[in-house]
This record gives sequence, structure tokens and C-alpha cells, in this order.
Amino acid sequence: MNGDEVAEVRLAPESIEALATALAEALGEETKGSGTEGGPQIISAAEVAERWGVSRRWVYVHAEALGVRRPGRGRRPRLHFDPSEVAERLGVPRPAGAQSDRRRLTAMRANPHSDSLSG
Repeated sequence: MNGDEVAEVRLAPESIEALATALAEALGEETKGSGTEGGPQIISAAEVAERWGVSRRWVYVHAEALGVRRPGRGRRPRLHFDPSEVAERLGVPRPAGAQSDRRRLTAMRANPHSDSLSG
């Protein structure tokens, strides 16, 4: 191959998906501490669970209502959330070390198909 030729690279769809997911995660990590300066802050389902005192499973069940963003495709894409959007729906995060908010969870269990997350 001489200097003017370009090699063609073919990737399997799974490789493209993995690359896209890794890139989205890397970009999410860059914006984590930036707040509004670099666009919306993005956090994981585990971070939502920790900040708002709910289980990770609860976050997955209510992902759509919490404003989920799925940067990848496939059977099980990672879930990302904008904490300000979650706060609009669940209220302010609980203080670090506080017990989980049983009232919030009880209200959600009473009507799991509600379009409102407010108790």
C-alpha cells in the first residue's frame, strides 16, 4: 500500500456497539464534575440509587420516568441520568449517610404506573 491509499477497516456490529458505549461512558466521565459548564452532568443508575436513597433495581424499574438516557444500543445498554432532571421528579437528594426515604418508595409502590413520581 502506498501513501495515497487508505485501508478499509470493517467492524462487527457488536464491536461498534462496544466502542460507542465506551466512548459515551468516557464522555460521561468528563462531564461528571463539570455541572452546567460542560453541559448536563450525567450519573449512573447506581449513583441515582445512592443519592436518592432508593435501590438500584428501583431506578431501573422507574428509569423512563426519571428521564433515562441510553448512550448505547443493544440488549442491555447502560443507563445514564441527568441529576437535575431526577431532582425535578424525586426532589432533592438525601444527605450523605441518611436513611432511605421510605415515604417516597411507599408512594411509588402504591401506584407504580403513575406518570408522577411525587409522593
